[in-house]
Amino acid sequence: MLTGLAPVVAVLVAVGVALVQAYLQQTSLKYSLFDKRYEVYRAVDTFLAGVFAASGTVSNGSVHKFRAETAHAEFLFNKDVLDFINSVSGKALELASISTVLP
Repeated sequence: MLTGLAPVVAVLVAVGVALVQAYLQQTSLKYSLFDKRYEVYRAVDTFLAGVFAASGTVSNGSVHKFRAETAHAEFLFNKDVLDFINSVSGKALELASISTVLP
């Protein structure tokens, strides 16, 4: 009677191990992406702080540097965050073009 239950128990154990392994891999991925996500956060924070410190003046160089530092964000974040970064980038380009025209 117990020999008939052995394969069922073995399958249940294998499924349990697979579920735990999948959970651990997902958690590990979150931790490994943290550093890369933090770099993007720091780039946005540094750029916006620079804009506010300069009373809203922005150079084309600083915008291009910001765009380069946040270019890999599309692989790290969802659409909401990407939309925010693209919005900041677009507004900064507009501000930079206005800053070059005005004395």
